[in-house]
Amino acid sequence: MLAWLAGAALVAPASAQRRADDNGASDMHDRCVALAQSNPKEGRGRAKLWREQGGGLAADHCAATALFGLRDYAGAATRFETLASAMMTA
Repeated sequence: MLAWLAGAALVAPASAQRRADDNGASDMHDRCVALAQSNPKEGRGRAKLWREQGGGLAADHCAATALFGLRDYAGAATRFETLASAMMTA
């Protein structure tokens, strides 16, 4: 079940971000998530830096993806749940 939720969370924010953002943030999100999937440790660092620079929900999604890749399933689940709540209020 957790894997399904994580998979769903990996897809939904990307499409929402593409619709909401015209300034290239969706490309940044796609690159960050790809890095988080291929090299979770480096992806987590990039997501953290991006978040500090105002990356918002997209950066949070990348960070959660990296945690999942690092097999920190509890941390990833918490991040995905927080992200889902934030998306619902955004």
